[in-house]
Amino acid sequence: MRFARFTLLTACALSVVACHDKDKEKKAIEIFADDSFKAELASASHRKDAEQASEKTAPGKRVKTKSGVRYRVSDDARRRVAEYLPYYPSNKLLHHVIESGDAEMLVVLLEGGADPNCLDQDRTPQLMCAASKGSLQMVKILIDFGANVNQKRFTGDTALWAAASSGHKKVVDFLLKHGAKIDTKPTSFQYPTSLLGEAAHGGCADLVRKVIEAGADIEWRRSPNADTALMIAVKSGSIETVQVLLDKGAKTDVKDSSNQTLLDLARTPEMREYLKSKGIK
Repeated sequence: MRFARFTLLTACALSVVACHDKDKEKKAIEIFADDSFKAELASASHRKDAEQASEKTAPGKRVKTKSGVRYRVSDDARRRVAEYLPYYPSNKLLHHVIESGDAEMLVVLLEGGADPNCLDQDRTPQLMCAASKGSLQMVKILIDFGANVNQKRFTGDTALWAAASSGHKKVVDFLLKHGAKIDTKPTSFQYPTSLLGEAAHGGCADLVRKVIEAGADIEWRRSPNADTALMIAVKSGSIETVQVLLDKGAKTDVKDSSNQTLLDLARTPEMREYLKSKGIK
């Protein structure tokens, strides 16, 4: 029963995708890579259309939403999916293709009914996995097929946190444009973290500004001796992020658990000189 939803996909795995344009047929997948897909393509209504279309369309068939998005994948990609499905649960296979960056196989799986909101074996949403890797293409595909942009992991964080922590600014911007919520409160997990801290770690200065302006506590620490957002930013080496935090009034007389000051935490000569220029001793 696990693979029942994919039986039609397997059956039509060897079918050739009909393309009127022979040149485009040779380059089988043209999802979001070129200029025709650089326009905004996933408003809230568009995502709903895509989700409904994927549910009603037979596996393996191309999906065209009301907003005009088309998916064209190679016969080889369909064959690869058909070969893997008998041996891997759909959720595991979905995670595998995201990790490997195989956009064609991802589209085939989602067209066939795979759940874009399923969790991997670590209970992490697929969108979070794609965001943490910085794969804007994968993030776009998942959202277009109905992935919940604000789906939380069991630890309380979301895809936005994952992208911010890794410094994937383009993914951060895309998620924000498509409804990602700016959380101002830290998680309540055993080892809490905050979106402000993750953004500071990744050097995402614009997001740091937005989180603070949304009401986040600029001096929040996981524990009394843990790092503040400013200390995290200094360690990360992002002068732009440090500047935002200083402009927003972050305290500069802070020390970490080893009694190190901001100057002690600076890892580059440029950061140390910048801090000194701001009167930090």
